[in-house]
Amino acid sequence: MYLVTTVPSAPHNLQIVDQFSDTISVKWSRPREVNGVLKGYVVKYWIVDLAGRQVGKVMMDNTSGDALQAGITNLQAKTSYMIDVAAETNAGVSKSARITGRTQNVAGM
Repeated sequence: MYLVTTVPSAPHNLQIVDQFSDTISVKWSRPREVNGVLKGYVVKYWIVDLAGRQVGKVMMDNTSGDALQAGITNLQAKTSYMIDVAAETNAGVSKSARITGRTQNVAGM
């Protein structure tokens, strides 16, 4: 008999917490089905145009297993970003939750 381990379900309730000129902070809820020990989350982000098409390269950060939020820093002001968050276990990486955020103007401009 073989033990089949499946990847976790996607994180849910992904939300923008704060948006500044160079930072977007997001939070999410744990996957409903973890299917193992949660190692952490993979946070990917990239610039998108007004139509939602990718126009910048994909950047990636990782969080620890118990983190349910991330601050994405060193972003361009007045720019839209697509943000993906996926859960990771030893079995692999889940599908991602996705949200669009926009950085603000630089202070005083």
